[in-house]
Amino acid sequence: MKKDSDDLLNKIVIQKTGDFETDLRNIAVTLRDNFDYIEDETFVQALDQYLTAAYADKSESLETMLTDIDQSGDAEFIDRMRQLFDQEPIRAQFETALFIRKMEDDFSNLRPKMNEKHLAIFSAIDQFKFYFDNGPEIELQPTKRDYAGLYRFYAQLLFKGNDWRDSAENYQQAILWNPYDSSIYYELAHLYQEMNQFGMSYPTILSALKHSVTCEELAQGFFLLGAFYASKEDWEIAYRLYELSQDWQSTEAVKTVISDLEGQVDKDVLVAMPRAEVLKKLSLNHYPNEDMVAALANYTDKQSNSELKAELQEVMAALDRCHDL
Repeated sequence: MKKDSDDLLNKIVIQKTGDFETDLRNIAVTLRDNFDYIEDETFVQALDQYLTAAYADKSESLETMLTDIDQSGDAEFIDRMRQLFDQEPIRAQFETALFIRKMEDDFSNLRPKMNEKHLAIFSAIDQFKFYFDNGPEIELQPTKRDYAGLYRFYAQLLFKGNDWRDSAENYQQAILWNPYDSSIYYELAHLYQEMNQFGMSYPTILSALKHSVTCEELAQGFFLLGAFYASKEDWEIAYRLYELSQDWQSTEAVKTVISDLEGQVDKDVLVAMPRAEVLKKLSLNHYPNEDMVAALANYTDKQSNSELKAELQEVMAALDRCHDL
């Protein structure tokens, strides 16, 4: 073990570029791939000494960081990393990478049965979507920790730090743990669009729309579809989709893009095709799923848990206000 740990430390030293942020990213990847060494006190102390000597003015004690990771609850850790990111974004990414890797050790304890799924689904609306999709024969077993939320948080940090490919991978992990939270898909679709991978964004948006039933979800979906068609300079369709997004939920972002289009594109082009015809042409006229909306009303009525029922009744009340377009 001593030789192996020495080899790993030498690998880290050899990878040194002299740029603290680059090196910390590389060390995070190396430690994730060799996570057992985190339990090796001698290795941690040696790595700590190396970091202190190499980056005396920047390096926080690795032992201190590992202690914080071990002793932090999920919500407490996320709150602390959000605050840390504003001052030390790379260190926040580094600590979160190790926190996520430590979290992944929990997965070996999951033992789902044939007729159940262990997923990080906690909200009443996402639980409804699970049962709508799977039927009563498959039982949902919510995980003890919000794995989807943790991967999503890490993806958000990586996105802010311009580590876009790693961010996309972590969004995909989040979706595996909660495939019914449409907002995760929408964040991933937005990331793809920022990367100019509009071809990747389109199916991601459609996957989200499949699970979208609230006004906010639908507004996000059609806004991103509008951005997709704007990237193709199909201004007529983009404009109609932005209008539809605004109908579902008016935001400053959609007001701005609509105003910009009206100022830059010939008005006749923007209104040439009726909205219903645009939706039919694009096969987007079946969102939201009418069967899902009807099933949600029935599911809400049958709820015996008063808290869940109240949460779902709030959703239904909002739907009544905005679904009649």
